[in-house]
Amino acid sequence: MILPQRFPSAGLKASFFNYPGIARLKPGVTMEQVQTDMKRALGIWGESDPEVRRILEQLQVTPFTRPLKETIVGDLGTVLWVLMGALAMVMLLVCANVANLLVVRAQSRQPEFAIRAALGAGWGRISRELVR
Repeated sequence: MILPQRFPSAGLKASFFNYPGIARLKPGVTMEQVQTDMKRALGIWGESDPEVRRILEQLQVTPFTRPLKETIVGDLGTVLWVLMGALAMVMLLVCANVANLLVVRAQSRQPEFAIRAALGAGWGRISRELVR
């Protein structure tokens, strides 16, 4: 149902036409169909009164529709990619730190490995000692 809108007689501005609304769409209805229907409704409103038509043409009023999720949540894709990149950098630093600690630990055990090798232990046996 379309109700008539009364405008002030002087000082009409484009901000008078900024009316937000929320609508639930039927399944299968696209945003393009909503936009087309809103343009049609605006045309019907303009046909109801020549003064309204003049004002709508003068201010170039057009309907603008977008999903509610886009309005409330916004573009989270970019934020999530930046967050994932930051987490990847932290994980890279953690892996480098752990690798450095393992190298230092193996370096400190080098005399032990030399003695084991001198006693006849193979590289497989010595590498198993590194895992412990």
